[in-house]
Amino acid sequence: MTILNGATSYSGGTFVDAGVLRLGIDNALIATGALTINAAGTFDLAGHKQTVGDFSGSGSVQLGSGSFTVGSGNDTAFSGTVSGAGTLTKQGSRMLTLSGASTYTGATTVAAGTLAVEGSIGNSAVTVGNGAKLGGRGTVGSLAAQSGATIAPGMLSPFTTLNAAGNVGFAPGSTFLVNVNPGGQSDKLVAGGAATLAGGTVQVLAANGAYTPLIRHTLLTANGGISGTFAQLATNTNFAFLTPVLIYDAKDVFLGFTQTLVPGPPGSPTPPGTPGTPGTPGTPGTPGTPGTPGTPGAPGAPTSGTPIAFSSVALTRNQAATANAAQALGLGSPIFDVVVGQSVAGARQAFDALSGEIHASAVTAAVEDSRLPREAILDRLHQPLDTPLLGVTSTMSAIYAADLPSGKHPGLAPVAVSLASPHSFGLWGQGFGDLGRVSGDGNAASLERRTGGFVLGADTVMQAGWSGVWRLGVAGGYTHDDIKVNQRASSGAFESAFGALYGGASLGAWQLRSGVSYAANRTATQRPIAFPNFTDGASASYGGSTFQAFGELGYRIELAGLAPGLGLNGAKLEPFIGAAALRIHQNGFSEGGGAAALTGFGRDHDLATTTLGLRAETMIGTSLPLTARFLLGWRHAYGSVTPSALLAFQGGSQAFDISGVPIDRDTFLAEAGLDYALSSFVRLGASYSGQFGQRATANAFKGNLDVSF
Repeated sequence: MTILNGATSYSGGTFVDAGVLRLGIDNALIATGALTINAAGTFDLAGHKQTVGDFSGSGSVQLGSGSFTVGSGNDTAFSGTVSGAGTLTKQGSRMLTLSGASTYTGATTVAAGTLAVEGSIGNSAVTVGNGAKLGGRGTVGSLAAQSGATIAPGMLSPFTTLNAAGNVGFAPGSTFLVNVNPGGQSDKLVAGGAATLAGGTVQVLAANGAYTPLIRHTLLTANGGISGTFAQLATNTNFAFLTPVLIYDAKDVFLGFTQTLVPGPPGSPTPPGTPGTPGTPGTPGTPGTPGTPGTPGAPGAPTSGTPIAFSSVALTRNQAATANAAQALGLGSPIFDVVVGQSVAGARQAFDALSGEIHASAVTAAVEDSRLPREAILDRLHQPLDTPLLGVTSTMSAIYAADLPSGKHPGLAPVAVSLASPHSFGLWGQGFGDLGRVSGDGNAASLERRTGGFVLGADTVMQAGWSGVWRLGVAGGYTHDDIKVNQRASSGAFESAFGALYGGASLGAWQLRSGVSYAANRTATQRPIAFPNFTDGASASYGGSTFQAFGELGYRIELAGLAPGLGLNGAKLEPFIGAAALRIHQNGFSEGGGAAALTGFGRDHDLATTTLGLRAETMIGTSLPLTARFLLGWRHAYGSVTPSALLAFQGGSQAFDISGVPIDRDTFLAEAGLDYALSSFVRLGASYSGQFGQRATANAFKGNLDVSF
């Protein structure tokens, strides 16, 4: 044993490795020096006072009736024991962790910094002062949190319990800091005695996750009962539809979540009070005493509020429609439960992901795809009935020799002739690829398309006397369109196999073209669905059809005949007007997937268009059978240009309409192509077709082959 009977002045630390170091006077050690007591060592205050800086080790401290003040600017830990009837004071800005089973009975004061009790000081009454903090998963005696103090059971390990053997009190201005998570876990304070709540704040650190009104966390339990309440609740949550609340019963304080309410209208006021008693009559000439006024009616109590609508945070029509359907599912539905605990941003992300918007935008893709076979057939009908022949002219050298004397022969002169077409039957085909994009309108997201396909046809040419020359034919083909709605993380394919009948007539300069087609469609979609606290996937495959009827009327102007000196070889202009009517039907479907899978209802979509345009063509040079073709036009759409899908969550009772990306009302058209006659029977061609609208662009490249017999 070593006894310190005088004050020391060394600035180095003090280490008690073994044996006993006993104080003979107060503050024998320098107040700022470190004290380390190892497992075999004992520091005995012997009833004296001592202040040290850093305090650590695993030995023992005997207070006697003395007072021990520890702490400086470093985090330290002591796993040994403290015994005696004296007191312990924690000062300094950093943390002291006590993890041993101490038995001292004097008071513990946390004057500054943090005291973490991981073991036991269960016989000591703990007071936490202004700016100081107490936490840990150990046991204290009684606990008093003064104004400005913080009690944080889970500050070292979240979701742990701090126990108090005696009473607990929270003063006004104190803070009870707890961690919670959506699984129902929370930090907790358990008191063996009573809890007196004179105000203070419960500050909640909520982990990320899906919170619902079904979740309740126990924050404080006092076996001796609870009196009073906390003054306020503060959380780090930013719920759009939930309000955190504190719930009290006789022995517990809970944290719960209720749906945020929109206040109802004021109630009706109660009737006025009873009239006052009349005054006593006065003597003649003197007024009587006034009566007592009646009591006024009480104001009406406000009616109870209603839960805030999910759609109140929606920014688009699609978000609002999805929000209303999700809310209609009700508490206990996986979709409702995950949406109700979202922030505003998370809720909007959820509504976009859940909407199934690609099903509506697939109709826009169907409309865009329908023009490709229609254009192919009209291109065929626009072809001349005779193919220019390599090396064959449209004039012959001849003379009129009737009634001339024998042997008299005037000079030969070129004479224009019209030869009957030797080809009355033709086969043709066109392959095409189309890249398109339709930009979003602020409601539906942008749609990207990549289409490929072909058309094969056969027709015959006939002379119908007074009604001109006719071409009648049949055609069929296939298109495949890969579609993406990247902002909704959705993709799919739209396939179409079609057949068509078509006919055209050349009535002098007037050109008439028309056709009808029917297509069997197949739509396949994939929707990865992800938003905060939720992931799912849904897919669908369903049928449908497209019917369209279309026609054109044009007037062909032969420029070579109008201006023979300009060298326009076979040049023609043709102003035209066209029209088309479409009906697209999408069958009903049920997506495969989890809770976010949708059911779709069958629906028809009708659209009509008119086109005003100008075609031009001319042969290039006189020796090559090469024809250049051009088209400029304007197309206008009629009817509803915004497709929609009627959807419902599987198991839900409320259907909702989701709009797809709109079709442009007005579109500029441009085409250019070249045709080359390989022989009198075979012609090859290549062309570009573009359309440009306010939101949509499409660029198609085509190749065609015509064979006549």
